[in-house]
Parts: sequence; structure tokens; C-alpha cells
Amino acid sequence: MILLSLPDLIGRFHPVLVHLPIGILLLACFFQWLTLKPRFAFLQPAIPVMLFWGMLGAVGACISGYMLSLSGDYDVELVGRHQWMGIFTAILSLVLYLLYQFSINERIARGVSFGIIVLITITGHLGGSLTHGSGYLAEGLHSGDEGGAALKPIPNIQEAALYADVVQPLFQARCYNCHGPNKQKGKLRLDKPESILKGGKDGKAIEPGKADESKMIERLQLPPEDEDHMPPKEKPQLTRGEISLLHWWINTGADFNKKVKDLPQTNEIKPILLALQSGAIGEERKAIDVPEATVGKAGEDAVDRLKKAGVMVMPVAQNSNYL
Repeated sequence: MILLSLPDLIGRFHPVLVHLPIGILLLACFFQWLTLKPRFAFLQPAIPVMLFWGMLGAVGACISGYMLSLSGDYDVELVGRHQWMGIFTAILSLVLYLLYQFSINERIARGVSFGIIVLITITGHLGGSLTHGSGYLAEGLHSGDEGGAALKPIPNIQEAALYADVVQPLFQARCYNCHGPNKQKGKLRLDKPESILKGGKDGKAIEPGKADESKMIERLQLPPEDEDHMPPKEKPQLTRGEISLLHWWINTGADFNKKVKDLPQTNEIKPILLALQSGAIGEERKAIDVPEATVGKAGEDAVDRLKKAGVMVMPVAQNSNYL
């Protein structure tokens, strides 16, 4: 059982609280500009009330956001910019509220409200960059299917660099949302070789030369319903072939410089490399429908004969006898 500290608990409310000031403050600013026309003057009394609650919501969002940042799961520099933009938004909302309380110049109030709109836009964009990656806006223009193939066809696979051309693009497509430059869930970062080897708060993610003892492979093969399964079940999943490539890379020492041709190639990995060369490796991505009935463990002789014939044999999931 995992017990959350008070800061952790408060921080986890940030995604909920942050939308309250955004909606209320934007509506208050919209009402303010509408009251420039006499027919909308009846909206005037509602504006100070909305500013008051929007200001309180902004302060609450800043506090919970700060608590969330203490987890260390996010890029420090980007968090800092997002945090200060949020603080400035809360300050300006307080200023605008006070301007209404003391009936100060309407033109100044409109200038402050315009500043609030700009700050909310910038703060929201930075928040989106933290949760979805810095290029999340442009990605929507380039690809309509985020669950597409992670690996592009490599015409001459033997001349390809295993890490740079195969492993890194796989990490980028499937892992960077949670373990990339902007967000490091569990303090695990997979965009730099030194970070990959270092691991996260749960220890090393990979054990070079020992794929079966590596937490990364173990979690990839857990049932999707398991909370430790990677990636989360709502995210695009790796195919068995992609998992086999990571398994092979780790088993061969998790080298970051060697070409595919320089590494020993088993009978199991050869057809996967050929599939990667033709672009067929990314075709299967649906969850495997594992029967509920239990089965006994396959005979080692039969499995060995299949492997010698060039057939890839691996468990469909962790602790399952289905292959």
C-alpha cells in the first residue's frame, strides 16, 4: 500500500483546480469587454464576484502546482517558467479585483484584463508542454494517429546503428511522454544514454546483458491492467516485435554506438530485423486475446526446435504459459 504525503496529495489536485481560474477569469474579462456597450451594462455587478473567485482559484492552482513540482517528475526549467506565469496571473487577477473594488480608471482595468488573457494563454501552453511534450501543438498537424508505427522502415538494417536508428526512435514514440525531457515519471529519463543507465527512483531500468532481469522488460510484459505495466494501458502499446528488439539490445550489452551487423544475431531476432527492414514490424498493435483457461508450460524440446527453425517464441505476458 502506497501512502501519499500531504504535499503529494495536494499536488495531485492541480489538474482539477487549474481549470477553475482559467474559466472564471476568462469569462470575467469577456464580461468586462462586453460592458463597453451600454446594452450589456447589467453584467457589471457580476464581474467583481467572478474576479474574486477566479483570483482565489488561481492562488489555489499555484499552491497545488508548486506541491506537484516537488515530485521532481518534470523538467525544472519548464516547470519554473510555467510556475512564474501562473503566479503573475494570480497577482494580476488580484490587481484587477482591487481596481474594481476602488472604482479606478476603466481603461487601466481593461489593460490589466488583457494582460490576464495573455498570461493565461502562455501559462496554459507551458502546462500543455509539461504534460504532452514541447511539440504537442505541431504534432497534431503532422500526424492524425499517435498510435501509428513507432519505427519507420530501415532499408539497410544491418548498417543501421542499433540505438540511434532503432531503440531511440522506439523510446521517443512510446516512452518520452512520461520519461522524456519535459516529464520524468518516477525520476526515470529515457532520452539520454547516461540517464537510461542511471535508472529512476525504483533503481536501474535496464541491466546490460541481462534483459530478463531488467525492470523495463518486466514491466513491458506485465498485463495491461497492472498499474506497473509500461506504457499505461491508455497509451499506444509496443508490439511483441518491438519488445523483442529492446530485449535483444539489452541482452547484447545495451550498447549505444554499435551497428546492427556488429552484434550477435539469434535465430529469434533475424526475422524481426527483416520485418523492420520492410516496415512490417509496426503492423500488429492490438492487445493479445489470451484465453482464460490455464495451460501447462511448453516443453523445452519443442520450443528449442521452433527456435532453431527461425521461429520467435516468447510469453504473451509476464507469468503466462501462453506463447
